[in-house]
Amino acid sequence: MKKNKQITRRSFIESSAKGTLGFILYASHRDKLSGAALAGNGHSSVVVVRDESALLPGNRKINTESVQYMMDAGVRALTGINDLGDAWKSFFPGITAESKIGIKVNTINPYLSSHPEVASAIASGLTQMFIGDVPFPANNIIIWDRIERELRNAGYATNMGGESVQCYGTDSFGVGYSEQTYDIAGRKQRLSNIVVDRIDYLINLSVLKNHGSAGVTLSLKNHYGTCHDPNAIHGNYGSYGVPYLPALVSQPPILNKQVLCICDALYGIVSGGPGGYAQVVPKSFILSRDPVAHDTVGARMLQDNGCNTLGIAGYISTAASSPYNLGTNDISMIDQKNLQNPSVTPYENPPAGKSAVISVTDSRAAQPGDLDPAAYDALIRSMVDTGICGLTKITDIGEAWKSLFPGLHAGSKIGIKVNASAGSLPFHLKTTAAVIQGLTQMQVDGFSFPDRNIVIWDRHTTDLEAAGYIINQDGTGVRIIGDDSPGIDYAEPVYTVADGLQRLSGILMEDADFTINLFPLNAHDSLGVALGLYSLSRAAENPESLEANSGNPGIPALNHLAPVRHRHVLSICDAVFGTLKDASGTELMIMPGRLLFGTDPVAVDTAAADLLIENGCQTAKLASYLETASHIPYSLGMNDPDWIDLAHIENPYVPPEPPPEPPPEPPPEPPPEPPPETGISGNGRIPGRPDRYQLFPGSPNPFNARTQLKFYLPERSHIRLDILDIRGRQVARLLDQWLPDGLHDVIWDGRSSGGHPLPSGIYTARLSGSGILRSIKLQMLR
Repeated sequence: MKKNKQITRRSFIESSAKGTLGFILYASHRDKLSGAALAGNGHSSVVVVRDESALLPGNRKINTESVQYMMDAGVRALTGINDLGDAWKSFFPGITAESKIGIKVNTINPYLSSHPEVASAIASGLTQMFIGDVPFPANNIIIWDRIERELRNAGYATNMGGESVQCYGTDSFGVGYSEQTYDIAGRKQRLSNIVVDRIDYLINLSVLKNHGSAGVTLSLKNHYGTCHDPNAIHGNYGSYGVPYLPALVSQPPILNKQVLCICDALYGIVSGGPGGYAQVVPKSFILSRDPVAHDTVGARMLQDNGCNTLGIAGYISTAASSPYNLGTNDISMIDQKNLQNPSVTPYENPPAGKSAVISVTDSRAAQPGDLDPAAYDALIRSMVDTGICGLTKITDIGEAWKSLFPGLHAGSKIGIKVNASAGSLPFHLKTTAAVIQGLTQMQVDGFSFPDRNIVIWDRHTTDLEAAGYIINQDGTGVRIIGDDSPGIDYAEPVYTVADGLQRLSGILMEDADFTINLFPLNAHDSLGVALGLYSLSRAAENPESLEANSGNPGIPALNHLAPVRHRHVLSICDAVFGTLKDASGTELMIMPGRLLFGTDPVAVDTAAADLLIENGCQTAKLASYLETASHIPYSLGMNDPDWIDLAHIENPYVPPEPPPEPPPEPPPEPPPEPPPETGISGNGRIPGRPDRYQLFPGSPNPFNARTQLKFYLPERSHIRLDILDIRGRQVARLLDQWLPDGLHDVIWDGRSSGGHPLPSGIYTARLSGSGILRSIKLQMLR
């Protein structure tokens, strides 16, 4: 995999020292950083994105698609967050659906302004944010500058209403400047009401230009378009120590609302600016949260393109110094990341860290006839527990599961999306049951997570029934339903997906705050594979329209919808068994005896596809939609093996040894002849002593904290005393041992075998052994 060549800090300093920029970078007067956003090492982060395809042949034509790729890649790189909506959202702490975001552009020069295409790319990214399940409203975005006429001259379509992005000037009707005045180094200024009253957050979109008296005009100087009389704070204002620009940017409406600086450096002016035509074509963007670091890197870009006015741009050092401390201009404190051509090489700068996939293997899982049913169930549970603990690195199974569900509470609902139509075998039911048992081990507010808050679903009830699931829609215990179950429908709103319209499963939208995607290992004739992304795409009302060919973006686009990707917390590929076609086209069943776990859906699908290929699958190589899903604009995860950590674990489960046979009892001594007065009956038994096994009712029953269970053994026996839930699953084992004959009792405190309190409900106490089976009902009331 190619990696971008990074400019080292040493070479950066050496090259800077050769020109007049060295004066700007001098920071001996800087006391400290204040509100600048810092990298993990305490440095300010700056991202420079360049793409050779950003401009089209012709008279200054911009490639809007490439510009969008550039903006998206820059935001991801600056935040370290791969999901584009979440990356943008990280800039806006406390954002709500009513928040307003302003994009301050620079349109004073009609020949080189902040390009509308760039502002549009920012707005497009902002609408990828979701507040709950609602995309951020486009009409809560305001593109603005001082004068509406200048916006129109720069190519912007002005607009003050409707459902689309708004665009207007401070001089537009009803806007104007603040009544309050602000002290700008002894000069009184009123600020645009847009920044004072109309927006909650500010994005600064400047242009790459030099300036005859200020040296450069980048993000700091862009705010001269915010005050009512910028001419009053000119006059040698670019020189070091002259405080006008830093004092302006330090005013609370600007300082507290500005979250991001972006320089539109598709074109630039290096001589005679800020007016005139473009002279250089860097085909770049500069992004940073730190306005001083942003302008320092922008000044260096101008220098590299031959600018000779940088020596008078001393205001950058002033902005870095006390009392302003607006950021850093110290190159040793700036981490610069350079992205090259993200529109064609989206893996040049992958997100930090690799995607983890855990593979748990147990060959015994593929041979269910070799173990008794209870041991086989325990083996599958062990594989699931091992995978979840390995993925989360948490040893307590309840805590491991709980870590996958941020914000989980007792009312949360968890959906398990299965693919019952893709060749599901009855043995997949065992994996489903093991997942449910793990979920109910979670403790929420002191109680076990209720199984009634879990729903298993797929498109059709007939498919679920054919796969062995028992439909249950009555709300007691785990619900098992289909999208075609009575009362279930596809939900609003209607989404545009790959040029078509789709509604999503009402179960996904209304019955699942979190989604686990549990799917079998299957090949597919036209798509190559039918794995997790395929399974989740079938939550659409018309999934067939998404499956035209292997590289069709329909499946990635459906998985990219916020209600799908935001709910999805875990992918599990049940590869205990699988199906594929060999070179002759014959469909085969394979038995890898494996389960795959991961939170990255693309990485899990990629590992599963590789497993199919290893077993001779001839179609998996067609599955190019996995690569599509990993690339911009979807970026759902990793399909590059270099960025997947695949850990193989052999299942440690050891079946319990059968109980040892009791030692042979010596032959009984012949009883002495009883004296007549003993009262022994002629059948050799003491009158009144039972000759059969008995399990007596619990006392008390119903019970709250504990109940006593009594049972009688007529002879020495090996017995088990188990507690079963309403679905017949063992939740606790109280006894498993040889006991002498006679009356016995044991206390059950309402806890599972793991020591966790179980919820209120109906339970069964079962006494079993060789030829023994007795049971009673218990009711626990918490």
